[in-house]
This record gives sequence, structure tokens and C-alpha cells, in this order.
Amino acid sequence: MEISSPGTLYGTLTLEEALSGRSSVRNKTLARTLEKVHVLEGWGSGFQRINTMCQEYGVALPEFTEIGDIFRVNFYRRQNSKIGDKSAINFKKMIVEYLAEHEEARSQEIADVIGLKISRTKDYITELVEEGKIVSNGANKNRTYSLKK
Repeated sequence: MEISSPGTLYGTLTLEEALSGRSSVRNKTLARTLEKVHVLEGWGSGFQRINTMCQEYGVALPEFTEIGDIFRVNFYRRQNSKIGDKSAINFKKMIVEYLAEHEEARSQEIADVIGLKISRTKDYITELVEEGKIVSNGANKNRTYSLKK
């Protein structure tokens, strides 16, 4: 997936500096306001958090580039041929984290979020139910899943 944004990094901030955690704020008043309402935190940690999440989910690190007046990020798909135990653990972790944030969800919703086909997602959900980490609620069409309390 490619995301392109008009404009470059703010001020004299270079890509290398941004990747190392340095930040440069364009609108300090807005940034302070967002920090106070807990929307923005850890100034300068965004690139590092993105890289960490990609590693946790078993995908290649994204490519950050500046091309003229465009800032671009390329995210790469997971290589299905390498799915193994580590990837299964990551997918299960994603499911548990999603349910922790959303209380309950249907299997299709979970599949959409973690980026897998519904059949593979149901396999992971079944494993989590058998492990006692999540519970199924309802029957068939109306079935949802939530964390075990």
C-alpha cells in the first residue's frame, strides 16, 4: 500500500532525523492541544512505532521517501509463504488486542482488521477459544467474540 502526502517534512527536518526520533512541529498550538486530550503522545516516536508494529505483525519495514514536494510511505504485504508459528502468534495477538479495544466483534470484522481471509481468521479464533483466551457469544449468524473475563 502506498500513501502519498503533498508537502515534505517540516522545516529543516531530514528523513534520517525523523527516523531516529527527532520531530519538528508545524502547528505547536494544535500539537499541545492534541497532547492534552491524549490523541498525540510521544512526539517524534511515530516512525519508530510504525516500524515496531510492522515487525510485530511480521511484515517488511515500510519505505519512507521524499520525492520532490511529496512525502511517501510504502507498506508491504505479509509474505504468506512464510506464515509459521511466529505469524500465528502475531495474528492471535492482533485478535486479542482488537477485542480488548472493541469488547466484541464478528469474525468478518476481525478478518478485515487483521488482513486475512475469513477461513484463516476463523482458525485463529477457534484456537483462541480452545485456549480459553476468548469466548464466543450467540449462534451462527449472530455470533460475536469477546475476551474471556
